Amino acid sequence: MTRRITRWPLYIRQRHEVGDDLGHRVTPLYGALLQTLSIRQHLEDTAAVAGHIWDEFLAPHLKDMLAAELGADDVARTSFVFLAGAHDVGKAAPAFSAQHRRAADQAQAAGFIHPPQLAPGTLLTPRLRHEVISGVALREWLRNTFAVKRLPIVHSWLGPVLAHHGAPASKELFNAALLDSLSLGDQKWADARTALLDHMDFVTGFSEVIKAELPALPRLTAHAQTILSGAVIMSDWIASNEHYFPLEFIEETQQRAQDGWGSLALPGPWTSWDHPADADEHLRERFKLDASAQARPMQSAARELASESQEPGLVIIEAGMGEGKTEAALMCAEILAKKFGHGGLFIGLPTQASTNAMFERVTHWLEQFPLEEGQAPPTTFLAHGKRDLNETYHSAYKEAWRRYFGPHVGDESNKKQRHSSVVAHSWLTDRRRGLLAPFTIGTIDHALMLALKMRFVTLRHLAFAGKVVVLDEVHAADTYMSQFLEDALDWLGAMGVPVVMLSATLPASRREAFIRAYQGHTNRNQAPRQQSLPVEAYPRLTLAERSGRVVERSSESTGVVRELTVRRLGNTPADLIELIRVKGRDGGRVAVIRNTVREVQETSELLREAFPDAHHYISHARFMGNDRAERDNVLLEQFGKGGSAPEGELSIVVASQTIEQSLDLDFDLMITDLAPVDLILQRSGRLHRHTQRDAIRPPLLRQAELWISGVDWNTTPFAPSRGSVAVYGEHLLLRTALALGLVDKSEVQVQIPADIPELVDNTYEKPVQAPAGWEDALAKAEQKFLEETKEARRKPQAALLHEPSTMKDIFGLVSGGLSEDGTDERVSVGVRDAADNVEVLVAQMIDGQLCIPAWVAEHGGTPLPIYEAPPADIARFLKRCSLNVTEHMLHKTSIDSFIEHLERTSEFDWQDSPELRGELILIFNEDLTYSTDWFTMHYDPTFGLKVNKHD
Repeated sequence: MTRRITRWPLYIRQRHEVGDDLGHRVTPLYGALLQTLSIRQHLEDTAAVAGHIWDEFLAPHLKDMLAAELGADDVARTSFVFLAGAHDVGKAAPAFSAQHRRAADQAQAAGFIHPPQLAPGTLLTPRLRHEVISGVALREWLRNTFAVKRLPIVHSWLGPVLAHHGAPASKELFNAALLDSLSLGDQKWADARTALLDHMDFVTGFSEVIKAELPALPRLTAHAQTILSGAVIMSDWIASNEHYFPLEFIEETQQRAQDGWGSLALPGPWTSWDHPADADEHLRERFKLDASAQARPMQSAARELASESQEPGLVIIEAGMGEGKTEAALMCAEILAKKFGHGGLFIGLPTQASTNAMFERVTHWLEQFPLEEGQAPPTTFLAHGKRDLNETYHSAYKEAWRRYFGPHVGDESNKKQRHSSVVAHSWLTDRRRGLLAPFTIGTIDHALMLALKMRFVTLRHLAFAGKVVVLDEVHAADTYMSQFLEDALDWLGAMGVPVVMLSATLPASRREAFIRAYQGHTNRNQAPRQQSLPVEAYPRLTLAERSGRVVERSSESTGVVRELTVRRLGNTPADLIELIRVKGRDGGRVAVIRNTVREVQETSELLREAFPDAHHYISHARFMGNDRAERDNVLLEQFGKGGSAPEGELSIVVASQTIEQSLDLDFDLMITDLAPVDLILQRSGRLHRHTQRDAIRPPLLRQAELWISGVDWNTTPFAPSRGSVAVYGEHLLLRTALALGLVDKSEVQVQIPADIPELVDNTYEKPVQAPAGWEDALAKAEQKFLEETKEARRKPQAALLHEPSTMKDIFGLVSGGLSEDGTDERVSVGVRDAADNVEVLVAQMIDGQLCIPAWVAEHGGTPLPIYEAPPADIARFLKRCSLNVTEHMLHKTSIDSFIEHLERTSEFDWQDSPELRGELILIFNEDLTYSTDWFTMHYDPTFGLKVNKHD
């Protein structure tokens, strides 16, 4: 009978009953190496936790996938538990023992020799890390136990052990380690490691199961190695947590594991995926709609396509604004999860603001699921660096922490409550571990980082492998980001993860690139396949499966059909003011979208002076975190569905791209700087968005009008503003003007959504016919665009993981990639082609006292201690006062120099504060300025951060 570590007890006496040979070899370990058997105990704890993870945490799809790869469920489970139990055998080595005086003294007293170079207490950093030594020991053990001659087979099993500290050793380092007798120790040390592996083999039944059920030790694929690596990391972290596994020896390992796992109470995979067969009923139940609500044709078609899938696949939904793509995606996710055994959902969006809005929608959606008896509500995680600013999430986090670690944690009533209303699990609120929560809503960066060389990327693979993934607004990924997105799709396809991608405006070449990536085609520059639908088919639905099958369909559009008038606007401030004066005579909600923050600030100041009686709002990325969150909330309150902006009065919003995506806003008139056509169409989705307001719009604004600004229309060719060219490049801006027909006309009519596919195709795909006088400018712009595209494709290559189909093992998986320093923001630099930047916390000197900035509504002006950590609530609030500083703001100063300057001028004894430890503090004076020789920063609570550069 196969022994499973979570299903039978492990007593000390059993170690003396396992056979004379093994007993003889392990006996010296007891008193010499293990410090009351702590290494053995940790290995057993980790293996026991791994058993619980397999039985109670992993989604059925994950177990089925690993079982298919290894031949049987029993083989897969036992292999994982054994690898978890083997991860730390390398601690039985002089390189590790020498770091701990007491352990080294005990080992030497028992005859385990430390070379003079590794004298106890003298080695601060080992020359060879213990996970590498674990890999060396496991390599020889596997070769001897299974008589394996082919090293690639053995090496495919070493990744989960080598990667348990986040970064598996390179093949070169590992080969050198095989010869490092100084770190490995003599034969007695080697025998100790072998004995530990023999012991873990005995208590898990690993070799017994493999030999009984398989002809030979199999070779693991790259994606299986990364998933098992992530699962071993998770097992190790739980077993190393003193709250659940105290540092005391308990003979009964099974009971210890059950107690620790029971205290942790991790939520298992979500199973309540049963859904009504009827599309209308499905829509009404999940989104709490009235009995007359009906699914739109696109939503019904998307559900049918998901239902017809033969294997986990990629579903691409292209439909106009207001068609209900989010609802369609969530219904598809339910169907795919139920069909293929996935236990959760990740939703990725382009910005933090859109993520916060989606968090509320998904929480509401989850509340509609019927719960089985005794089933806890779904655990959710908000995955972005400003999640503490979301009060809904933070309240859930505090409540979960109270239930798991509060003074009444042992009360029976509290235990029942823990399983009746948990929406945030305390262990799943860490930025790395949170992605393991069944339901995760975050920025798309987290999906892109599946393909990024960074520490603990295998834990991310584990987190995604058991979920359905929904990616919204995928057109927002530029050429640089698309490299990560395509590689991430390749890994998701290999792991059998269903993906639903949403876009209103997706060029055909991008669609084909995503399909090829998901299907694992490493030659992504191959000629596109023959499409079965014409370009103008819209809405368009695509299903692509890893096996190569592709199904394409279109459906009827029943969303809001609009005739949009697009007009050219003169490029002077007077032109803008006159337009708003004429069109806003009877009031109205006006949006002005600029492509740079500087132009947003200047335009807002201009319009406040010109229209002093209007209601003014401003939105861009250079506000402090709490100010930005407050402004987003105000915009939704004033201009969202049922918004309270006063009718009959003039309201003016000046914004950057922050309102371009996912925010459900409605305006009567929109003026936008010229941008690529897909982004202009996205912006126009906020124009006359809510049809229930059509009857009450001001008479002069009953027709949807989109005015294009930021262009000198009097030159040949047109001259977009320098700021717009810096952001988007001249090529796409000129192509957009041509596609819209604004070359020889000052006004054109656009049918939304019918014209969307052709406009996008004309901008991105079709050869362009240059008008007279445009030939040279277009040719130069195109050449520059091609060079920049080539560079954007080259730039991230060193940071990208290799494709799973090309990897034999995961040695050096993340070598040469990004060194994670602990913040989501710095990591995101790796997947976004942004200038170097740093996040700082803003404080202010008031009467010689360091304080929370005075203008902040809550705690404004509160003094901050310098020689001790602030109270937790004050520290948390200071962390809301975050500001992102990019290198281009720092005239003649590098971001590294700026960081060094802040470190020298803002040293505080805040290391005891978990919220503030390691944070950089930017201190403004009472006038809200911060000056250096090269620039002056001024924070205006109304307009945000302004930077004046000195010559």
